Amino acid sequence: MILGKALLVIWFALRIYFSILVIGIILTWFPRSFDYKLPRIIRKMSNWYLERFTGIVVLGSIDFTTIIGLLLYEGVLDLLMISII
Repeated sequence: MILGKALLVIWFALRIYFSILVIGIILTWFPRSFDYKLPRIIRKMSNWYLERFTGIVVLGSIDFTTIIGLLLYEGVLDLLMISII
């Protein structure tokens, strides 16, 4: 019971981080957004995870590694939720 609640809290925190990852990716489409402090903090938080995947799948000038990183992260979240249930 206590372990289930602890896993649920961890899942919720990881879900919030997933949202930060998505916001960080969207902010990269707006180059001037990093002139402000909050977007720089979000970029720093999201790059901590996404930098590990940089350059794995690049086609032309498009880097698809963020998609791989997000899919892997979502898969781990799904596995964690299955173990909670």
